[in-house]
Amino acid sequence: MIGTYTERITVQTRTVVNDGGQPVESWADSLVRVAASVMTTAGARVERVFGAQVQGETTHVVALPAPSGDVALTSRVVWHSRHGDRTLAIVGKAVMQDARQREVTLACQEARTP
Repeated sequence: MIGTYTERITVQTRTVVNDGGQPVESWADSLVRVAASVMTTAGARVERVFGAQVQGETTHVVALPAPSGDVALTSRVVWHSRHGDRTLAIVGKAVMQDARQREVTLACQEARTP
């Protein structure tokens, strides 16, 4: 996938704040509209090995040049697709390197909307 970054994504970091004794979850943009490659796995159940751990259902694989900061497994990806924004939960991560650059590859599962 290296070099085929034709899509745009935003990586968001999860934060939890205490609001009157109740935890409130919110999301803050940490990498905004960066170039990435997004491959849909056609909705089929795909098991991938990332860091020697077998991941469950993976609906998308996202690759991007290694950012200066870390992309945590608790982060999420907002894919700015042609059909509107789609939210992807990160279920696995691998860092790969070739002779020219480093790349972060994320196994993702599309968030279900109610």
